[in-house]
Amino acid sequence: MNRPRPNRLLPVVATWSALLLAVAFVSATFSLHARVDRWQAAHDQGESAIRALGSLNERVDAVRVATVEAAASSSEGALRRDLGAAREEIDRVLADPAVRQFDSVDPRDGVLDAAAALADAETHVNELLAAGDRDRASRSVLLHRDGQRARRAIDHSIRQIRDEVDGLALEMRASNRLARIMLGVACGLAGLVTLLLFFRQRDLQRLISEQHARLEVDQRLTVLLERAPIVLWSVDRELRFRFLKGAALPPPKAGRADAMLGRPLVDWFGADAPGSPTIAHHERALAGQPQRFTAKWQSRTFHAQLEPIREEGEVVGLIGAAVDTTDLAEATERLTASQERIRHLEKMEAIGRLADFVAHDFNNFLTVVLGYAGTVLAELPADAPVRFEIEEIARTAERATWLTRQLLAFSRPTRLEAEPTDVAAALAELAPLLRRQCGAKIEVVLDLDRAAPPVLVHRVQLEQIVLNLALNARDAMPDGGRLTFAVRHERGPEPSLVLSVSDTGVGMADEVRARIFEPFFSTKDDGRGTGLGLAIVDAIVRERSGVITVESAPKRGATFHLRFPAAEGVAAAPDQSTAPPPPLGRGEHVLVVEDDDAVRTLATRTLEAQGYVVASARSGLEALEQVEARDRPLDLVITDERMPRITGKHLVGELRRKQPQLRAILMSTHSGGTEEAAQKAGAGFLAKPFTVAELLTGVRSALDA
Repeated sequence: MNRPRPNRLLPVVATWSALLLAVAFVSATFSLHARVDRWQAAHDQGESAIRALGSLNERVDAVRVATVEAAASSSEGALRRDLGAAREEIDRVLADPAVRQFDSVDPRDGVLDAAAALADAETHVNELLAAGDRDRASRSVLLHRDGQRARRAIDHSIRQIRDEVDGLALEMRASNRLARIMLGVACGLAGLVTLLLFFRQRDLQRLISEQHARLEVDQRLTVLLERAPIVLWSVDRELRFRFLKGAALPPPKAGRADAMLGRPLVDWFGADAPGSPTIAHHERALAGQPQRFTAKWQSRTFHAQLEPIREEGEVVGLIGAAVDTTDLAEATERLTASQERIRHLEKMEAIGRLADFVAHDFNNFLTVVLGYAGTVLAELPADAPVRFEIEEIARTAERATWLTRQLLAFSRPTRLEAEPTDVAAALAELAPLLRRQCGAKIEVVLDLDRAAPPVLVHRVQLEQIVLNLALNARDAMPDGGRLTFAVRHERGPEPSLVLSVSDTGVGMADEVRARIFEPFFSTKDDGRGTGLGLAIVDAIVRERSGVITVESAPKRGATFHLRFPAAEGVAAAPDQSTAPPPPLGRGEHVLVVEDDDAVRTLATRTLEAQGYVVASARSGLEALEQVEARDRPLDLVITDERMPRITGKHLVGELRRKQPQLRAILMSTHSGGTEEAAQKAGAGFLAKPFTVAELLTGVRSALDA
C-alpha cells in the first residue's frame, strides 16, 4: 500500500507569500512615511505662513491705528512711517519662502489684497493730507475702511491656511496610526517569515539528514552488491529486466548487466533459455506464487528466491535475489566427505575394538598352531609324508597372523620405533615367503642395489608393506605374470631410497587409482579383500616421512614407487635370520604365567625341552602364591599382559618388590601400548603369535641382558 507523500511545495509558497507581503507592507509604510513627511513640511509651511500673516496683521493694525491718530492729529510723518513699515512687511511676507501656495490655498492672495488695500489707504492718506479739516473725518473713515479691508484679507488668508493646516494635522495623525499598524503587520509578517524559515530550515536539515542516511544506505547496498556473493534483479510482467546488479554475476555477464535493462529474461540465458527451470520458476511466480529454488549456472550454484510485486492486488512484476552457494556446496561436500571419513574411522575404531577383543584369544590359538607346527617340522625328516601338510598348516597360520597384525596396525597405531633397516637384505630374506604367497604362476623378480643405504623404518612395518603390495599384485594377476621388486639409491641434495613394486596385472583406471588408498575401498569380490592393505601401506609410508606414487593403466599393470629418506652413515640392524641358533638353557628357573592352557603348555614344554627349569601359573594370584612358597628365587618371569584381576605389568611390579633384579618378559598381541609399557618397566616384549624360535630367542636375550 502506497503511503501519501507530504506536499513539500506548500511551505515554500507560504514562506515566499509571507515574505512578499512583509516587503509590501514595509514599502507601503515607507511610502506613507514619505507622505507624512511632505504633509509635515506643508504643515510647518502653513504655520510659518500664519506667523508671517500674523506679523503683517500687526502692521496693518498699526497702520489702521496710525491712520486714525493721523486723522485726529494730522501726524503725517507717523502715518507715512507706518505705511512704509507695512509696505516693507508686505514685501518681506511675499519674499518669505514659507508664504507660497500649497494645495488649494495661496497665502499671497490675501497679502496682495492687503497690499492693494494699503495702496488705497496711501492714496487716501495723500488725499487726507491735502484736504481740509472738513474732509479729514471722511478721509479718516476711508483710511479706516481700507485698513479693515486689508485686515479682513489677511484674516481670510489666515483662516484658509489654518483650515488647511488643521486638515494636514488630521491626515498626519491618521497616517501615523496607519503607518504604525502597517509596521506592526510587517513585523508580524517578518516574524512569521522567520518562523517559516526556521521550520523550513529544520525540514531542510531533516531532509538533508534523510538524504545522507539514504545515500549511506545506498552506499552500503552498493558495497554489499559489489562484494557479497549475491545477485538482485527485478522484472515486469513481460519478464523484462528493470534492475540487475550483484557481485555474484559471472565475469562475462557482469559487464552486460546495465545493457540488459529493458531486455527479456530469455536473452540472459541465450541458447539455454528453452526449457530453463529458472524461467519456469519466473512464470510460476507471475501467477502469484513465491518461488524458492536452486539453480546451476556456469559451474556455479545459486540459491534463489522470487517474490511477486503487487499493486492494487495485481502482480505487476517480480523481484528476485540469489546467493552464490558454490563455496557452501563445496564445503558441504567436504563436510560430507569428512563425515564419511569419520564414519570410516568409527568403523575402524569398532574393528579395532573388536580385533583387540578377539586378538588375544585368536593369537593364542595361532601361537599354539605355529609353536607345535614348528616343533613337528623340526623333528620330521625332510622326506616325511606329512611334512607338506604340516608346512601348509604353518603357512596358513602365518597368513592368519598377518591378517591380525594388519587389522591391529590399522585400527590402533603400534608405535613401533624406527630403526635403520637394509631394505635390499630384508627383501632377499622375504623372497621365499613372497614366492609361497604368490604361487607358482607368478614369477617374483628381485632387482636389488645392495649398496643402497638403509632407511629408518621398523622391520615389521617394512614386511607389512612388502607383503601387502605382493598380495595386491597377486590378486591383480589371476592368470599369472611377473612381480618385480626393485631397490635403487637416488643421490642428490636429499638422498633417498626408492622401492618400486611392479606387476603385469590388469591395471587400474584413473577413478580407481584415485581411491586405492581409501580405507575399505576394494575392487575385489566379496570375501577376497578387506580394503585395508594399501591403506596400511600409505599410512606407514607417511609415518616414516616417505612418499608413495602409483603408475597404472588398464591392461598395463601397475607400479608403486615408495620413496624414503636415506639414513646414510647409520648402520643397519643385524640380520636376525643369520643369527646363530638359540642356545640351550643352563638350568635357569623360569615362571610362565598364562591364562590360556594351550599357550602355557606350549611355552612350558618348549622351555623344558631346552634345559630350563619351568614353573607355570594360570593367573597372577596363583603366581604370587607360588613365589611365596618357593625356596629358590626366580631368574625370569614370562607373563601375559592381559589377564583377569592382575595384569602382567602389575604382577612384575609385585614380584620385583621381593626380587628387584628379576628379569621379565611381557606377552601380548602386537600392540605398541604393551611394548612401550614393557620398555618403561625394563622388561622384554614377545608379540603373539610367536614361533618357538622367537620364544627361545626372547628368553635367552632377557636372561643375558
